[in-house]
Amino acid sequence: MKSRFHRTLKFQLLGAILSIALLTGLNSWYTTHLVDHQARLGMVMQLADRMQLAAQWLTIQGMAYQENPARDYATYQRDLKLYYNDLLSHIQVFDQVLSQFMEGGYFSSDSDFGMPGRLRLGAEVRRAIEGVRARWKRFRDELDERIGPDPSMPRLEWAAGYIIAHHQQLDDAIARLIEVLRERSSAQSAALRDLNRALVAAVLILTALIVLWLYRTVIRPISRTASEMRRIAQGDFGKQLSLPPQLEPRELAEGFNTLSTRLDTLFRIIGQLQQGDTLEEVLNALAGELPSLLPLDWLGILFVTADGTTIKLEHALCLEADGPRPEALTRSHFRYRETLLWRALRDDRLIHVSPIDPVAGRHPEYEFLNHLRELGLHDAIFVPLHTGAATPAGVLAIASRRPRVYTEEHLRLLHNLRVLLSHGVGKTLKLVQQAHLASVGRFASGIAHELRNPLATVRLALDYLDQQDLAPQARRRLNLASAETNRISRLLEDILLYAKPLHLDLKPLRLESFVAAFLRSHAALARDKQQHCELAPPPRDAALIAGDSDRLTQVLLNLHLNAIQAAPVGATIHWRLDCDTARGIVTLQVTNPGEPIPVELLGRIAQPFVTTRAEGTGLGLSIVKRLVEAHGGELRIQSDADHGTRVSLRLPLLPEDTPETQ
Repeated sequence: MKSRFHRTLKFQLLGAILSIALLTGLNSWYTTHLVDHQARLGMVMQLADRMQLAAQWLTIQGMAYQENPARDYATYQRDLKLYYNDLLSHIQVFDQVLSQFMEGGYFSSDSDFGMPGRLRLGAEVRRAIEGVRARWKRFRDELDERIGPDPSMPRLEWAAGYIIAHHQQLDDAIARLIEVLRERSSAQSAALRDLNRALVAAVLILTALIVLWLYRTVIRPISRTASEMRRIAQGDFGKQLSLPPQLEPRELAEGFNTLSTRLDTLFRIIGQLQQGDTLEEVLNALAGELPSLLPLDWLGILFVTADGTTIKLEHALCLEADGPRPEALTRSHFRYRETLLWRALRDDRLIHVSPIDPVAGRHPEYEFLNHLRELGLHDAIFVPLHTGAATPAGVLAIASRRPRVYTEEHLRLLHNLRVLLSHGVGKTLKLVQQAHLASVGRFASGIAHELRNPLATVRLALDYLDQQDLAPQARRRLNLASAETNRISRLLEDILLYAKPLHLDLKPLRLESFVAAFLRSHAALARDKQQHCELAPPPRDAALIAGDSDRLTQVLLNLHLNAIQAAPVGATIHWRLDCDTARGIVTLQVTNPGEPIPVELLGRIAQPFVTTRAEGTGLGLSIVKRLVEAHGGELRIQSDADHGTRVSLRLPLLPEDTPETQ
């Protein structure tokens, strides 16, 4: 990891930023140092200017005194207070300034002028300072001789004459110092300017190099990666991104390549699951694609049996080097209750067993897990498959011969795939069931057709016997046989109607007028039981639907007969129409006050051969449901002791401007 750290963008970007920061910091630090040095040099120049001013005042005052010397004692005392005191103050200025210059050309850190450190002035400046100091010392000594030893009676005229005669040498020394200081200040300013330019140029060059490096190593690879990602987003799954040298973009590209590969695999799995018509085809499709996502040596699919006590291994594959081969099932049924398979389906979560041997050894009741151990498998994952209410729940078992081979990443992948697998397996099971039901339907339809001819012969014979003079006991048997023959005939007609394909002749029709006409034409059926059918006032919005009048008549007749048979004598059967134009549906409700349908039958009352009457065929509501759904509608049945039984048909409305067929 350490050897790869220098290839990370984190390290390289941090290095680039630190390089710019370091160079900028050095520039700022050295510039501040030179500016500070320049400021100190300026203070030295101020001191030199102060000496030059003091020297000029010495000369000016000496010349003034020489022009106006003292003529009496009073004038001398005046000059003593004025000129002599000024002379001493100027001498003191020279002494104070020169005392600040130390040996070697330094300023002391504890100077009176507040210099915060030592300042190196250079050899030429030091020589100029030494020249001023030497000149001042000689000038001061000779000036003191002219003044005399008695400070109370100084020889001011002699001192003024000496100053006028010898001030030029001192002035020249001070002027030389000032000139040297100015030259050094100019040189330092030029050096500071050149240094700043060089450092700014270096920062700009370094920044340009870093920007170029960022473009070549970060921006361009990311731009290329984004372009390739757009191609993948457009459906080019399986495309692999090029790998940049930097660690983070490389890891990003590797992760995206893994994602692209998995997406491509998932889409292939989806396609093959959609094409699979049998469990063998589904399992073979998974065996062909799953090894690219996780280690796989064995694959099996199990389904819970109807009694819920055992689970059946429907199909299994062993994955060999030359491809998958079906496992020869020596045992197919295993204990289900209180096992790992039961827990997987109960908790709806993956169960990972690794290694298999100790768990299977401690739990002999885990029969399927022990079966895997006998096959030489050491690591297993059980994936719950909730395939839907119409199909049994199942488990997809994945196993490997190597122990501890499945990681958390594999478990997360299978957790995300299990919904897809459940749908694919559920679809396949429904296709198998539908194929089975279709074959059963064709078989039943064929039998019904075959029975109609002999049944017609039997009915002819019964009609012949009905015309004969029979004993009362024989007449009763004949009537019973005729009734049963009629019931069988109705059953065969219902089977043929339910089994044969539907072909609807849809035309726009007004449902309210259609229902009203039906009830008028079939009112006699209710009068036989002294019952009354009441149609609620039709809705304000006309219920215009697309319907096959013959098929809808079958639906209404079946509902009418069911309501009459379920309602007691003298009852009122309520018919009601409700329009919901906002949702685009119309609801027809038929309510009878008869005995409620038992709760255990209510949920499956519209299934084939489910009936509450001994004489019923059990296909009436199944046919109604099929015809209503063929019209794009929905059948609902509600029943309780307080309100009786209410059958609701919901049908889609047509736009009101749809032309009606005459």
